[in-house]
Amino acid sequence: MGGVCVSDSKRANGRLLLLALAFVSAVMVCCGLAGCSTSKTVEQSDGTQLTAKDSVNDYSWDELKVLSNAIATAPSNDDALQIAEDYHLCTEAGNLDGTQTKDITLSNGKTVQAQIIGFRHDPKSDGSSLSGITFLLCSPLTTLSANASGTTAGGWAQSDVRAWLSKKGLKKLPEDLRNQIASVVKKTNNVGAGSTSASKTKDKLWLLSAVEITGKVEKGVLDDDENGSLAKLYNKEGSRYQLFQDCGVDCGRETNKKYDIGTLNQVLVKQDGDSPCMWWERSVYDGSSSDFYCVMTSGSPVGNATASYEYGVVPAFCI
Repeated sequence: MGGVCVSDSKRANGRLLLLALAFVSAVMVCCGLAGCSTSKTVEQSDGTQLTAKDSVNDYSWDELKVLSNAIATAPSNDDALQIAEDYHLCTEAGNLDGTQTKDITLSNGKTVQAQIIGFRHDPKSDGSSLSGITFLLCSPLTTLSANASGTTAGGWAQSDVRAWLSKKGLKKLPEDLRNQIASVVKKTNNVGAGSTSASKTKDKLWLLSAVEITGKVEKGVLDDDENGSLAKLYNKEGSRYQLFQDCGVDCGRETNKKYDIGTLNQVLVKQDGDSPCMWWERSVYDGSSSDFYCVMTSGSPVGNATASYEYGVVPAFCI
């Protein structure tokens, strides 16, 4: 009388079970199911690994440039997004929600923020690759007219606001940021009202186009667009950035095929001091020879105003 007797076959089965469990555990580690090996590491120019920090604001612009290059040259969009996740440039789910921001001290001593709006979105002007990270200021760099003449002739390419951004606007940014900004290609109606085509410019600082905010629109959605020609031109000026996609931004609520421009898109509301402000887009409003699109104080992205009016200048840039 004593303990329970265990047969040899049961002992063998027990050993096989233990071996199987050990094998499954090893596979989990190799495949990343144990939480380690799916992460991406990024090397700096000196060969050392860049350490992940808690937030975008904790990185220097030099470090963000290293991450941007790694994202740009990643083998796939999934690999690129994994780098962004591992280095806390987006949420753990790979989304952008407007909180991925970095402080910028301007030449006048004022501190503003820039938020990440997309990854691998804009082609570099030198044709080498897509830029890894695109930022947008969270508040206006200045208040300015799009064109003092009050016309849209020449579009974005010949606008006063573009000329200001390329010189005085760029100089307002700190040198450590300016040194990392990449020139990228932007497509826009650069003729004015009545145009049916978009052409390219090379820019370091630029204003968003309407479609980069709302995404593509269908025929008849825009005012006076029964034949779809306005939507066709509108959609040629780029594609929607991830931030606005993730936040659900569009033209507004659809009612009888028209959009209510009073819809609030909170991520688009920019403050000038203590008050929300209107801010320019680079898209020509084709219903008038004098108007550019602008974002309204409510966050509606499809307002329009005479080019000579002075509104917020909220530039985007890539590193």
